[in-house]
Parts: sequence; C-alpha cells; structure tokens
Amino acid sequence: MSSTCEVSRFLVLTLNRGDIVIADNLGGRKGKPVRDALNAVGAKPSFLPAYGPGLNPIEMMCANLKTLLRKADERSVEATCSAHSNRGNALHVSAMPGLASVKA
Repeated sequence: MSSTCEVSRFLVLTLNRGDIVIADNLGGRKGKPVRDALNAVGAKPSFLPAYGPGLNPIEMMCANLKTLLRKADERSVEATCSAHSNRGNALHVSAMPGLASVKA
C-alpha cells in the first residue's frame, strides 16, 4: 500500500486540526497528495532530519569495536576472541559518548 493511500484512507481519519504528523524522508511521504490530504484536515507534516551515523550511539559503539579489532591485528576468530576476552571493559557503556544517556 502506498504512503498516499495509507494517509488518505487511515491516518487522516484520526487527525484533528493542528495535529503534527512526524514522518521520515521517504519520497512517497513528501509528495503533494500526502501534503494535500494532511492540509485538508488541518494537520501539518514535520519531517525527521536526515540520518547521521555520528548521532547514533550504536554506530559509535561499533566504530570503537572495529578500532579495537584493527589494533589487535589478529587474523583468526580464536585469536581475536582470546585477545579481547581480557578487555571486557574496553567497550563499557561509560566509554562511549552518548550511549550512557540512552534510555531503553
């Protein structure tokens, strides 16, 4: 089902004048038919900012892990596991900016 169809058949039925609809930047959600359907009921679209891996704490953790793996310079699974088994705190939440403040 297209974004236009979903908005016009389902979403607008639940909206009131002044409601704000938050959407990602998928092209189908930014089209004129979707905007017209929202405007017809008095709702306003608001689009999320473009994705930035620097803002994602999981991406930061993976980057730290990759750095540790490269520094170890191990070439087998066994050697990598044994090299990092003693570094349990190297990837601790407190060592990653932004991740400690994330609430699950």
